[in-house]
Amino acid sequence: MLVVAIAAVVALVVVVVQEVRRPPGPDCLQVDPALVAAIASRPRDDPIRPIAARAVRDRWVKGRASFTYEDYYVIAMGFVAPDGSTNQGIWVLGTDADEPEHDAPLAVSGPIDGMNSTVEPVNDAARRWTNWPGHDIPLTGQDRSVLDVGQCR
Repeated sequence: MLVVAIAAVVALVVVVVQEVRRPPGPDCLQVDPALVAAIASRPRDDPIRPIAARAVRDRWVKGRASFTYEDYYVIAMGFVAPDGSTNQGIWVLGTDADEPEHDAPLAVSGPIDGMNSTVEPVNDAARRWTNWPGHDIPLTGQDRSVLDVGQCR
């Protein structure tokens, strides 16, 4: 019993030290170019030109969504719209794909078809310039992960 208690204390200390040593701010992920291209591939009218994209994992929306995926990621992508304006779109990716390995970019395998993965616009720029249907993923501009992805560079 004493050995179990000591092991539990050591495990707790390791977790606390890891949290303290973690740099402040969100855990930002790079986004695979194929996923960036897939998001841009459904323009509302004329094509958009992606500039850069970053993502964060959302750990809270899963319990609120009507159809749940294994993981959810919020993706912020800068892009040039058909009218020449520069915009920041935010989309949520629901996926059953494996979580990215350490320092690997966020990617999905297979089509984004609403079965194994889905993309949904979150903010006005994403809704205005892309034609991704809503799938009832309850995420708004005030959710923690949406605010966090705005801090990613």
